[in-house]
Amino acid sequence: MSEDIGQPIELDIIALCVEYSEVEDMEDLHNGFGYDSDDYQTIEDVANATCVIFLNDDYTGESGFVIQDF
Repeated sequence: MSEDIGQPIELDIIALCVEYSEVEDMEDLHNGFGYDSDDYQTIEDVANATCVIFLNDDYTGESGFVIQDF
């Protein structure tokens, strides 16, 4: 991207760590991160609210996922 815009881009790893969180499963999301289980019952509910990056190819979130904190 920096080549396209003609300006250097610096990777800010601290910003990534603050903005995103790795989650083991939906139970971890509810207990460890405090997201309401009534509002976020499925991985689809979470994906409708924020960016979700799955850590495998089955897209179930059973083996973990990364969310953009909101």
